[in-house]
Amino acid sequence: MQQTLVVARDGDTAKIAGVMSYDLQVWSIRPLQQNAFRHPEMWQKHPASWALERKNWQIVVSSSDRVEAEDIPDEINRLLPGIEWQTNLNLEGEATKEAFRLVQSSASDIARFSHGIVLDQQDGSIRLPSGVKRFLSPRSREPFDVIAMSWWLLDSPIESRQGREQFIGLLERLMPEVLPKRYGLYEPPKNVYAETGKDHFLRFWDENLHDTIVWYPHRPVVSVYAGFPSPLGAHTLGFRTNRLSIEIEKDALSQPGWSIAMQRLWKETSRLIRPIYGDVRVFSNYEWMGATVSGGQEHPVKSWWWTGIPESLGIAVVIGETYQKLWPNFVAAANVSDELAFVSMDDWNTKDDLVDKIGTAPLEQVQFAQRFGSVMTTQEFREYMAEKKAGKIPDRRVYPTGWPFGVPFTT
Repeated sequence: MQQTLVVARDGDTAKIAGVMSYDLQVWSIRPLQQNAFRHPEMWQKHPASWALERKNWQIVVSSSDRVEAEDIPDEINRLLPGIEWQTNLNLEGEATKEAFRLVQSSASDIARFSHGIVLDQQDGSIRLPSGVKRFLSPRSREPFDVIAMSWWLLDSPIESRQGREQFIGLLERLMPEVLPKRYGLYEPPKNVYAETGKDHFLRFWDENLHDTIVWYPHRPVVSVYAGFPSPLGAHTLGFRTNRLSIEIEKDALSQPGWSIAMQRLWKETSRLIRPIYGDVRVFSNYEWMGATVSGGQEHPVKSWWWTGIPESLGIAVVIGETYQKLWPNFVAAANVSDELAFVSMDDWNTKDDLVDKIGTAPLEQVQFAQRFGSVMTTQEFREYMAEKKAGKIPDRRVYPTGWPFGVPFTT
C-alpha cells in the first residue's frame, strides 16, 4: 500500500509528515549564508530557513543559531576551535538515494563554507569536510609575536589535585594544544604525553608541584609555565604567588576560530583558577629554536614575585575581589561574573593598551618600576638576587603604599 505524503506549512518552513526524518547538524565558526549552497537557485528562502522540495521528500536547512560555549559537545571542541554556530538539516519524506546524497553534500558544503563540522544525529558520527582543518599556518622562520596570558594566584583551586584535573579537562575541551607534548624536570623532557597519558602527567605534577616543570606544548601554543612556590606570600626576598602563563603565536588570531578560542581559554581558565590579577599582552621578537622558543619581551612582573599592578595593562585584564575593592573605575568598566572582573579589547590583534581605555590602576596599587620591574633584564634580576642573598647590596624591596596582602616579606 502506497503511503500518502502530506505537506504542511508551519510558520515559515515546509514539513512532510509520515514517512521518515534524517537529521544532520553543522557546528561552525561562521553562520550559514545562502552562497554556501553549491546550487543556491535550487533552494527556496524562508524567513528562518531554506528548503529544497521534491515530490516525495524535502530538505529543510535552518538558519544558524548562536550557541553558548558550554553547550558545544567536547568532541566538537576538540576538532575545531571557536565554534559559535549550529545549523540543522532535516531530510523528510520518502527519501531516495538522490535525497541522501544531496543532504550529505549540502551539509559538507555548509561546513566547508562556514568552517565547521558535520554531526550525524542518527549514529553520532562526526566528519570534517576536506579543506577544513584546526590550524593551517606553517611555523615561522622569522621573529614573531605571541599572545601572552598570565595569572597570579593565592588560595587557588589549581593548588589541589582536583583543581589540576579540572584544569587539564578544561584544556582538553577548549585548547588541547596547551597540553604537553613532552614533559619532565630537565631539557629535553623525557615523558611523552601520548604514551604516558593524563594520569601519569597528573601524578608527575603532584610529585613535582614546587619544582619547575619543563612543558612542551603543541603549536600554535609556544610555552606553558606553572609555578607553585612554597611557602606562598611573604618571603625573605619578597612576596610570592602561584603563577600560570600560556603563550600562543599571535598569527593564530588570523586562523578561523582561534580568536574566539583564545578569549574563551582566557576567561574559563580565570574562572577556574581564581587569580588576584591576570592580564593578556602582546610580546615581540620570539624565534623558534628547535622545539622551544627564545628571545622575546618580558612581563613587567617577574615570575611569581608579585609587586603590584603593572603601570601598563596589555589588551585584557582580570582582577579578583581584593583589587575590585581598591579599583572601582576598573569594576565600572568591567564585565563582572563569578566574582571576577574582566576588561578586554574587543580585538586582540592590536597594539593599543587598556590604559587608553580605562586609565591606570590607583597609584597606591601600581608596581614600582625599580622593584623587579621592566627596568631589570632577566640577567640583572639573577645578579640582583645573588648579591642580595650574599648581603652585598642594600634592600630594594619596595612595594606600593596601598599593598593589600599583609606583610610583603619576612626578615
